[in-house]
Amino acid sequence: VPLSAFPVDANSVSSVIVRKSGAMMGPIHIVRNPDKTYTALSLVCTHKACIVRPVGTGFECPCHGSEFSSEGAVLSPPAKDPLVRYAVSLVGEQLRIQL
Repeated sequence: VPLSAFPVDANSVSSVIVRKSGAMMGPIHIVRNPDKTYTALSLVCTHKACIVRPVGTGFECPCHGSEFSSEGAVLSPPAKDPLVRYAVSLVGEQLRIQL
């Protein structure tokens, strides 16, 4: 993911949602934090594999109502497991997400 995908103001929190082309996986939510670190979470609910949506400061599953924190932790069942978190590394002007 090119760093240019994020808004210009590098001191603010910003995010993008990406999909790996040709992959049989759901979207990935990538956040640039104010300290210039990045967090990548799968947007696939760990309960029944529905796609969660950003709501407030976290995520909500439209299928069964599970709620997750901005870090992917389960806040409200029926999901029992957190959203999958991917390792992110910076290579030049690109973010690499380890799937």
